[in-house]
Amino acid sequence: MRPVREIMAREGVTLEEIAFVGDDVIDLAVMRECGLAIATANAREQVKAEAHYVTPHRGGEGAGRDAIEFILEAKGLLETCLKASIDESNPLPPSIDIGKGGDLK
Repeated sequence: MRPVREIMAREGVTLEEIAFVGDDVIDLAVMRECGLAIATANAREQVKAEAHYVTPHRGGEGAGRDAIEFILEAKGLLETCLKASIDESNPLPPSIDIGKGGDLK
């Protein structure tokens, strides 16, 4: 939980505002405390049992995208984000375009 608390302090968020994706029993400590616990399709059964949502894809095979799309859909933002991502008149800002030297940190 210490790394999660460090992120909370740095970003100014609460546990309720954190979504966590896990796949093994070691992830349960954080999953039990965060606002949205997500398990990957290939997660241990104990992890799936405690998750709010289980991705249709396995970890490393699209589970991250599943989790993001689940959150965006729940917020009513998925279609807007998808349209913006393919809109050529709305390019990525240089600060996040790693192909042009941006830094995602």
